[in-house]
Amino acid sequence: MVAVIRLNSIIIKCILFIMYDIREIRQSECSWLKSIFFYTLYSQLTECSLLEKNEFEDWFNTVQNNPCFKLFGVITSNQKLVGLGSIYIFTKYYRNKGKSAYLEDLIIDKEHRHRGLGKKIIEKIIHKCKELHCYKLQLNCIPELKQFYNSTGFKNKVIGMDIRFQ
Repeated sequence: MVAVIRLNSIIIKCILFIMYDIREIRQSECSWLKSIFFYTLYSQLTECSLLEKNEFEDWFNTVQNNPCFKLFGVITSNQKLVGLGSIYIFTKYYRNKGKSAYLEDLIIDKEHRHRGLGKKIIEKIIHKCKELHCYKLQLNCIPELKQFYNSTGFKNKVIGMDIRFQ
């Protein structure tokens, strides 16, 4: 981030360093998290609505109580959520009841992009998948993001398809 300061007709540009914490978000963190953080991020990804406080708390508790769902965040030093990623864990019948994970909704706020945060959150997610003994992590992405995901270790193995109901 660059701050511009005007001092007696002299313009000084300063680089401001922002510290980021990238971690799994726990249910106990609901007290400082706000619906607007999620809305700001998800609205850069898809159509969404701002949830009222009680709706947000219901949603947050629902996803946090799902043992198959893990939510990861990029949090600034001043407690602002500027990135998200989530995984769903599936236990398979095959591979000796092996687990696979599906990466969904990876988004970094447009003001914080191109700082390596997307790669860092993927590293945290990969670490968690290994910790949970998943045999694979998969995702679907738009063609424009293929190069980014390839740079984080993902390989093209299948064709992703979907049916949209709304």
